Amino acid sequence: MLIRLQTQSRFLENMAKENWSSTDNIQMTEHQANARKESKQEKQTIEKLETEIDDLAETLCTKHKVLKEKLELLEQRLATTKDKKKKYEMLKEKSEELAGKVQQKENSKVSFEEVKAKQLEADLAIQQCNAAISSLEHCKGLLQVEVSRMQECVSELQQDRKIQTEMKQDCDEQQESKQQWLAGAVELYSHLGGVNVQSLQGDSVVLEIPNDAQPVDQENVADTPLILTITFRLDGGIRPVFAGAKVSLDSLNIDDLVSEAVNSEDVVGFVLQVKRRFRNQRSLIREVEELQRNYAMDWEPSHGRIRVMLGRSGKIVCTLKVDPMYSIGRGNVQLLKVEGSSDLTGIQNLQSTGRNLTEWIRDLQELFSSQ
Repeated sequence: MLIRLQTQSRFLENMAKENWSSTDNIQMTEHQANARKESKQEKQTIEKLETEIDDLAETLCTKHKVLKEKLELLEQRLATTKDKKKKYEMLKEKSEELAGKVQQKENSKVSFEEVKAKQLEADLAIQQCNAAISSLEHCKGLLQVEVSRMQECVSELQQDRKIQTEMKQDCDEQQESKQQWLAGAVELYSHLGGVNVQSLQGDSVVLEIPNDAQPVDQENVADTPLILTITFRLDGGIRPVFAGAKVSLDSLNIDDLVSEAVNSEDVVGFVLQVKRRFRNQRSLIREVEELQRNYAMDWEPSHGRIRVMLGRSGKIVCTLKVDPMYSIGRGNVQLLKVEGSSDLTGIQNLQSTGRNLTEWIRDLQELFSSQ
């Protein structure tokens, strides 16, 4: 998303350097509302993730604290048990010394038995201490593993929290960039003569070129604008450049203009050329569209060729060449070939006189109407 914003921002910077001939007022409220809505949704998502991470971190911290307390208690019990073992070992040593002395006296049988019993009691207590120490050492190892695991989880959550914070900062920066982009779009397109913005879609800018001609018959000619969609790509991941474009009108070919713009990277010049070609070819476009309502015909705008099916059964195909300057009244229409007819009488007479496209097709239909 940030890359797309950078692309749009660079596009505005490039276009803002050019001078446009006139001003048109444009409403960007819808685009601003969409941008605010998208940003609000992103913020809500991030805030939800932050809440979940905070709750989980709090739970893990509590468990980590409890485990550490248990580990400390276990270590205290372990130290106490080891201390008891040490005392019993000392008692055992004293008992053994005392037993050796008592054994030397014949009249001390009862005292010797008592000392021997204390020795056995000390041995049993030492064994119990050893067993307790082993068990406590084992539990201590398990708790240390669990504490380490909890510490890792807490560290991971802290890292996730840091990432979420950075994401929120990026979101705020993107929102600011969007606002700057929209403000720039409002300022730029308010100075675009005869060109309006329709929408901003990712890496594309959709422009509307109004059909502001004044036809003779306003009721029969639709005042349909041309929709021009320009797309961009990032050169080296940094610099946005012109990548391509398309128009809503199939009969208007701009392939050559797109190729030139890709090489020159002159977006403003490209828009002006499309605008000029659309308005220059407007009359030809209307004428072709009107003819297509009455005849089966194909138009190849890039080659200036028209193929029309004529005759009684439509088997006669006539190919005509339209001069590029025809739409501005400086070019003619030429008949290139006729297919499907064995009788070409009268073709020469048609060739010898100048006529517009509609007259050509009408006269050809009349010529081949019986075939």
